[in-house]
Amino acid sequence: MRALIIDDEPDLRLTLKGLLARLGWEAVTAATCAEGLARARREPFDLVLTDLRLPDGNGIAIIEALTQEKPELPVAVITAYGDIDTAVRATKLGAIDFLTKPVARERLAKLLDAVPAPAANTPPSLESDPQTQLIGSSAVMTTVRAQIARFAKSLAPVLIQGPSGSGKERTARLLHALSPRRHGPFVAVNCGAIPAELIEAELFGVKKGAYTGAHSDRTGLIASAAGGTLFLDEVAELPLPLQPKLLRVLQERTIRPLGGTEERPVDVRFVAATHVDLAAAVAEGRFREDLYYRLAVLVVDLPPLTARREDIPLLAEHLIQRIAERDQLPPAPITPEALAWLQQQPWPGNVRELENVLARALALSDGAITPQCLTQCTRAHPAAQPQPVEQPPQANEPPLTPERLRAALAACGGNQSRAAQQLGITLSQLRYRLRKWGIF
Repeated sequence: MRALIIDDEPDLRLTLKGLLARLGWEAVTAATCAEGLARARREPFDLVLTDLRLPDGNGIAIIEALTQEKPELPVAVITAYGDIDTAVRATKLGAIDFLTKPVARERLAKLLDAVPAPAANTPPSLESDPQTQLIGSSAVMTTVRAQIARFAKSLAPVLIQGPSGSGKERTARLLHALSPRRHGPFVAVNCGAIPAELIEAELFGVKKGAYTGAHSDRTGLIASAAGGTLFLDEVAELPLPLQPKLLRVLQERTIRPLGGTEERPVDVRFVAATHVDLAAAVAEGRFREDLYYRLAVLVVDLPPLTARREDIPLLAEHLIQRIAERDQLPPAPITPEALAWLQQQPWPGNVRELENVLARALALSDGAITPQCLTQCTRAHPAAQPQPVEQPPQANEPPLTPERLRAALAACGGNQSRAAQQLGITLSQLRYRLRKWGIF
């Protein structure tokens, strides 16, 4: 493996070259932006390490140039502590990671471990993989796909934001499949589906004897994703007491199992997703600000289906074909009038709702899928109808108290979604207050 070091400090170039040699890498050096770019363009390298501040330019220019000209070539930046904001900007532009001066051998070794071998540099074709397909030719989806391709090369955490049903897990899987870690595991965790009292053990693992019933060591989901990607879906649902522990994993890249006394190094790329406004959750005290900024180094914003209506005909054709293959049904043609009808709907459930409606239409259609067929399918399933938008509490509305919350739950027969709607709050806000006030 061969690396190019671009830095104007002779001592640092010599130190890095020696460190790389001891780690089994050949290294060559350049002292300026122009010299470094010229060597990167004419010679084969597996990695470029560039300083951010150079006599005739900066590392940002090198990243921008190589991202366009040699997108398969990983670039990492070397930075002084005061340049962290610039290093984060470099990561967003396509740098796979950044190292702070003085460069520690262990930190450099972790970076090198994440660089793919030459034979693995070309990502596989993902066009036919239903788990990673993002269908759509709209400008917004073209931008999203370009972001994903750029972010996939990085080691930095990614936060995927978007409404429910917009394809957040599919995006996470595509990030993993395009990354140097694609040969490692992809481990998905739904943070809202694991009870609060169990999630720490699930994520961090358990040492034998940590609690009654812990008869053996158990590997956690973070360790299970070693060498690959950990996907934290609905990350806003993480209990507050657990959040500083996850922050430490992101900062130190180590974990300590429940009941353990020693921290163990872990090599995991974190991708998180949420359908709620995490910045608002931070302002409300429901999510730690420091953890938010650690997770949101790189951000992918997925649009609602209504923001890309021009993609609906292409999506519909694709989904009908996929549903027919999955359910072993003959694919039915969809009429132009039906496609026009689909483009006029509000789709509060986004692509997931569109798929569900088309699945019902395909099962019930007699020949072609028409607007009448779609209307019947939608009317037969109230969940597919546009849901009322939650309104903010009115100024004269009484404050939310434990007593008011209990009364709403009782009136709704314990249904949390209906109670949240009645109170004018989101489901995640209701669940947060249930935990805070000890209401079960």
